[in-house]
Amino acid sequence: MYQETNRAGQYEPGQEGDKSQDPYIQAPYGSREWDSMQDQGGRQKNYMSLASMILGILSIVTACCFFSGMALGGLAVFFAALSRVDVKMNRQGRTGLITGIIGILLGFASIILWISLSA
Repeated sequence: MYQETNRAGQYEPGQEGDKSQDPYIQAPYGSREWDSMQDQGGRQKNYMSLASMILGILSIVTACCFFSGMALGGLAVFFAALSRVDVKMNRQGRTGLITGIIGILLGFASIILWISLSA
C-alpha cells in the first residue's frame, strides 16, 4: 500500500505510516530497552554501591567537621556491605568501602587533633 509523504520524506499527520522510525513513539511497558535496572552493558545496577561511593567521598570531604566524617564513613561502609548481598562487590562498592574507612580514620584523627590542641 503506497502512502503519501511530504517533501521532507515524512508522513503527514493523521496518516498511517511506519511508526518504527518515529522518535516520539514510546516503547511498550516492560520493554527491555527501557529497563532502568540494567546499564548499557546488560549488567545489573547496584544503587547501594553507588550510595556507598558517594557517602565515602563526602566522608573524606567533611572529615574536618568533627563527627560528620565518621558518620558518613560509617554509612559508606554499611552500604558497601549491603551492596554485596548476592553479587561480588563491584568497583563502586570497593571505592565506597575504602573511602568510607579513610573518612572514618580522618574524622577520628581530626577529633584527636582538636582535643590535643584545645588542652
